Amino acid sequence: MNSRGKPLTAFENFKAHFEATLKNRHPQEADHFAKNVDTEWTDTLWHYRGSDNLIDDGFMRYFRFVTEVCGWQDVKHDEKWSTDVLAERVYGTSIDHLKFLFQAFDTWNKKNIKAEFESLLASTQSGAGTPLILFTCSKVPR
Repeated sequence: MNSRGKPLTAFENFKAHFEATLKNRHPQEADHFAKNVDTEWTDTLWHYRGSDNLIDDGFMRYFRFVTEVCGWQDVKHDEKWSTDVLAERVYGTSIDHLKFLFQAFDTWNKKNIKAEFESLLASTQSGAGTPLILFTCSKVPR
């Protein structure tokens, strides 16, 4: 339950579990995670919030992607593993992976990522020297 007596969301449970993992294995980095996950990183992803005004899904997709990239290097993992299990195995043993995760989020701080992405990615082909086509649908869900 949160402070208002409501059940925690899956995202809130994940944050609490991951922060506890960090406190046990990398205590100084746990503070960086706790501070930024609810401030800077939320602000960065706010434009991509869902219809429920939450960034939970977007955060978790990005977190999972970065974690899998780190895991490809030295953690034999099963794609069916929960994000909690994968994160514990990837970040619990490697401070370098954890630093990469933080950098993957921190790099977007104070930037307009919508404008950054639009300058790099396109939804249609418009000629040579144009942004990479990532989306082929006419409307990208937010």
